[in-house]
Amino acid sequence: MDKKYFKYMSREEWNLRKSAVEYALKDNKVDTAVKLIGNLAQKHTRLYKFYRPRPHSIEAIRNSEIYMCRPSGYNDNGDCAYISDNKSLSKYFVEVYKRDEYEPLLPFMTDDFHNKIGQTMDSHPDFIEFSKRFRDEALIACISENYSEEMWEEYADHSKGFCAVFDTNELIVRSLELGFFIYPVRYVESRNKCTDICFSSEDYRDDESFDSYTKKHHLSCLTKDMLPYSKEGEWRLIRFNTEISEEEKGRNYPFIKPHTIITGENMDHSSEVYKSLVKISKDNGIVLCHA
Repeated sequence: MDKKYFKYMSREEWNLRKSAVEYALKDNKVDTAVKLIGNLAQKHTRLYKFYRPRPHSIEAIRNSEIYMCRPSGYNDNGDCAYISDNKSLSKYFVEVYKRDEYEPLLPFMTDDFHNKIGQTMDSHPDFIEFSKRFRDEALIACISENYSEEMWEEYADHSKGFCAVFDTNELIVRSLELGFFIYPVRYVESRNKCTDICFSSEDYRDDESFDSYTKKHHLSCLTKDMLPYSKEGEWRLIRFNTEISEEEKGRNYPFIKPHTIITGENMDHSSEVYKSLVKISKDNGIVLCHA
């Protein structure tokens, strides 16, 4: 990978993240993945969750909750997006699923034919709706190992918000106990060109493929483009979306309380948000400090 991709992250960090995710979700070597995650936790003993100064953010901190949301609500329309091998799906449909109906035509169905069918699928309303449902199968919460001015600017409303600080090991252990799947994000040169998150007909054939499908879905959710997103040093909490209605963008779930809250340097210290954070910190034994 070209040097330009390592503006925000060292090659060592990039390789640790990539290897941890792939050992767990491609190679079925979870023990090895856990060791690598332990190495990352030693390097980054704190993880940060940045908040804008909004009422639901205050409520989440007050109640020791975390907001899990649908990826389709993100500004990045490629985040968790469905990538499929439409040629493979087309061939499976006519050669296996509907073979009796299409068998006389099979000699005429060339690769070029299936490629054109695949291109047509991309714009079909049913396929677009399926892609959206796939994207929203998981609810996501994002936590960062990077504490930087850029994070304050982008995710805490130009430093008007606040940041919750967590102990990395505690967050990992408690997240698993609370039913979340947690891993560092795997950054790649181009997500759209990653063949290991591309779904083919093999991923849908029978119930035996469910475990493979689930792992690939998680891998898809954990894969982002190196530029510009590696600046976040993101970790992801993932929860399968089996509970919220179509009208909801997300929901708060029980979580752990942070050990520290940092208020942004542009937060109005006479505001209701600041007063609420002061009370929350006193009531819950959370350290409150200022950026």
